[in-house]
Amino acid sequence: TATTEIYTLSLHDALPIWALPYLMAFDQWWSTERDVDGDGLIECGAYAVCPEAVALGLDIVQCARYESFDFHSTLDHLKLTKHPKRKDSGEWYGNVEGVDLTCFLIMAERALAEIARDLGHEAVARKYEKVVARRVKAVQEKMWNPKTQFFHSLERDTHKQLPDRTIQAFLTLTAGAATKEQAATLVKSLLDPKIFWCKYPVPTQAMDDPKYSPKGVWRGDVWPSMNYLVACGLNRYGYRKEARELTERTIRMIGPGTINERYDGTTGQPTGGWGLQMSCTVGLMIVQNVFGIQEDFRTICVPVGAKGRKLKWGALEVSYPTDNVVELKTDFPREFRVVFPLAVKHATVTCDGQRLAPAHVKVSKDTVTFPAQAARAYRVSGL
Repeated sequence: TATTEIYTLSLHDALPIWALPYLMAFDQWWSTERDVDGDGLIECGAYAVCPEAVALGLDIVQCARYESFDFHSTLDHLKLTKHPKRKDSGEWYGNVEGVDLTCFLIMAERALAEIARDLGHEAVARKYEKVVARRVKAVQEKMWNPKTQFFHSLERDTHKQLPDRTIQAFLTLTAGAATKEQAATLVKSLLDPKIFWCKYPVPTQAMDDPKYSPKGVWRGDVWPSMNYLVACGLNRYGYRKEARELTERTIRMIGPGTINERYDGTTGQPTGGWGLQMSCTVGLMIVQNVFGIQEDFRTICVPVGAKGRKLKWGALEVSYPTDNVVELKTDFPREFRVVFPLAVKHATVTCDGQRLAPAHVKVSKDTVTFPAQAARAYRVSGL
């Protein structure tokens, strides 16, 4: 997915051309070695005790946990077993099918399909789209619980749902693995101040869960990097106001100091290591929800109260002279989609001061779509 992001920022295809065979090989490994029953849902596992675990006096089961959110409560149920189809295997394969690992692989395979299609490998793209569809169906049908109205990880051999309610369920939004109805119900849980919407959301464990601890590692603490992923999922399903609110609360939690690995969501107190690299995803969270530049770097969702904001992000410049006008400039040709907060009755697009012909501008509900050339100044107004 990082390869996809670098590519969409620049459209230079040297990196994806080089990386695609390796990414496909990596995906093949996960699809076989971490889906031992072939149902499309992914487990974690380990083949040896890693040096870090040895130093801490931990066993091979903990090494398997390191393939995921190492101390989150779903993995309290983890056991390593022999491969069900390989007689000569050791006890290396985890018995927990994780919502988290499955969703991460769905995200990666969506990215593989996008890269393959852009490089002209249509058959490869279709192959991964079929794989994604199968995984998504398995998540929706096997991991969703209509009684708890939540996604749960499973025991591999029985497909019994595990009781834990953790932040990993919201990765189904990020991966596009929930139905619209499931997403709507899930967002209600997210916004419930008794469950996940604390002063500084999102805690990694439901606050009404017996295992919840506001400072516990993956047991109720708040990780900025996870908040970024949850905000991405909210945007994917159209919950832009909620994504913006989550971003603003995350910014207030971090404050003006150095960003930390994790926080106490009830007090905002930093815990864990400071300056952890993956926490810089908060920068992307701000780009998306404060400045409106979405993951594809072609969709601009005009934020409410955007007047006066401006940002240069890689090959893209965005500014808002008023609340309903956005100015854009790009270093390479791309098609822009400008999404306004309300439905657009009348839209105007100009290029270097000259109005684009109506044939080049498409208006649909709240969205204005048009092709843009490099080094030209575009101004889009929607009323």
